[in-house]
Amino acid sequence: MARLRSIVFRYLLLLSVISAAQEDGDGDGDGSVELGPRLPGDSEYWLRLRSLSFSEGKLEPQFDGKGHDFTLTIENPEVKSFIITVELDLKYYDLLALPRIEVDGKVIEVSPLNTIVVPVLMNSSIGPEDKIVSIKLMDPSGKGFGGFLGFGAKPRDHEYRIRCLQPPEFQNAGG
Repeated sequence: MARLRSIVFRYLLLLSVISAAQEDGDGDGDGSVELGPRLPGDSEYWLRLRSLSFSEGKLEPQFDGKGHDFTLTIENPEVKSFIITVELDLKYYDLLALPRIEVDGKVIEVSPLNTIVVPVLMNSSIGPEDKIVSIKLMDPSGKGFGGFLGFGAKPRDHEYRIRCLQPPEFQNAGG
């Protein structure tokens, strides 16, 4: 009888382990188990930044990775350049499959070991500055989504547009 109880106990334990492995890990009811970050080419590959920080100015609205358009106001008219620090949320990535990042159309080298810093030059004249800095995250696979039968498919990306404003230098002259 003890042997039968042991067998039944092991059987029930095995069933509970199998059941736990088949439980839905992402809440969408498909019974899948999430096994780490999405890889490039997956329709749910993560394309958002964790944070953006600036060596000068004030960002409005406050940074949110889901956002697209922001305004950076640099009150000091004497600032000739500043640094944008870009931070990926590495928990969402396979460290060997990081997104492609472009700043104003130029590809930025990305490594999980290095901080991503982007220098931005401001106007060298005494006039006001109003420029857009574009930071785009792209699926490195280049795989397109959407379209019709593969035509018109567009690679997935997420673009942040930062409008950088700076008053003219002569505004504070003689003040």
